[in-house]
Amino acid sequence: GQAGSLSYGSVSCQDGRTRFRTTWCLMPPPGFTWVDEPRLAALARPRSAEDLHWLRRHGIEVLVSLTEDPLPRQWVNEAGILAVSVPVQD
Repeated sequence: GQAGSLSYGSVSCQDGRTRFRTTWCLMPPPGFTWVDEPRLAALARPRSAEDLHWLRRHGIEVLVSLTEDPLPRQWVNEAGILAVSVPVQD
């Protein structure tokens, strides 16, 4: 049979990480760590849509944000993740 072909595009992560020839960044978001894999993880505030895509690709379906400002809805929708905002004053 014929081998399938893959289409790649360059993505530049907003924090200046190395560019990869892939659809999304390969590095986890800043501060990401599993607390109880695969049930609970923790991370700093996502800085880009790429961070949310990384989370979704690694099995994260729900993100609870404790920041005063919710994440941009466009990022959340594009990543296909459920984001719940529970604002905690700094």
